[in-house]
Amino acid sequence: MTIKPGDMLEAHTPKGLAYIQYVGRHREYGDVIRVFQGHYDHRCTNLIEVALRPAYIAFYSARAAVKQGLVEYIATVPLAEFVVVPSDLRRAAARARSGKVLTWIVESGTGESLRHELSESERELPIAAVWDHELLIERISTGWTPAQEV
Repeated sequence: MTIKPGDMLEAHTPKGLAYIQYVGRHREYGDVIRVFQGHYDHRCTNLIEVALRPAYIAFYSARAAVKQGLVEYIATVPLAEFVVVPSDLRRAAARARSGKVLTWIVESGTGESLRHELSESERELPIAAVWDHELLIERISTGWTPAQEV
C-alpha cells in the first residue's frame, strides 16, 4: 500500500493505541508525520477529532513502517491548511557528555544559524532527525514534545 498526505496511521504503544498522520516527503529527511498526543484503549472511530488534537512534526519512515506492519493505515483525514512539510528545522550542533544539547543549528529558507539558546518559536521547530519505530513509540509513550528538547 502506498500512503499519501492525510493518511492516519495507528501504532500500538505500552499505554494503548496512538495515532500519527502522514504529511508528505521532505527532500532531505524523508517521510514527515504529525504525532498526536494521547492514547486510546480502543480504536478511535472519530479520526477528525484526533486530527484536531495537539501534534508535532517528526521524521519517521512511515511508508516502510506500513509495509513492515509496524503501523496500520486506518483512514484518510484531510490535512489542515497550516500542516505542510516544514522548511524551518533545528538540529543539534554540539552535545555535552550527558547528551544535553549545548548548541543548535536552526535551518530556514534563508540559511543556517547557530544558537546557544532557542527562542520560544524555535523550541517548537521540528528536530531534523529521522526516528526509528522504537524511538517513535518511546516518545509517544512518554508524552515527549520537541519543546522539551532545549
